[in-house]
Amino acid sequence: MKKTFSVILLLIIVIFSYGLLISVSDKREYGEVSLDYYLLTPEYLSNIAKLCKSSPRFEYGSADGPKPAIIHLYCSFNASELVNYLEAQNYKEMGMNNYKKGDFEIGFAVDDKNGISKIIGYEYL
Repeated sequence: MKKTFSVILLLIIVIFSYGLLISVSDKREYGEVSLDYYLLTPEYLSNIAKLCKSSPRFEYGSADGPKPAIIHLYCSFNASELVNYLEAQNYKEMGMNNYKKGDFEIGFAVDDKNGISKIIGYEYL
């Protein structure tokens, strides 16, 4: 019984310490198969990553004061596919390649072949 309690307590301390490390890190890079993915990636960006034709990579920048949390999603897919998805999810177009829904904002750049390699997600806390 004491051993089980000790293991659980150690696990809680390790997870808490890792969360503390993440919270003070200015920039974190990670993939889909990592603890960072589950702790840092908002659901709206996870859903967009499912559209990727290549393996998605993420870069997280923490929020600071009035600055929102900024999460970059790097992968490739067709721009019209992303626009169709965003419109189906009730995102409102705020400008050229910029969409917003609630506290989340999505921005992206389109290349000459109507492809996207980077999406920027802003999460206003």
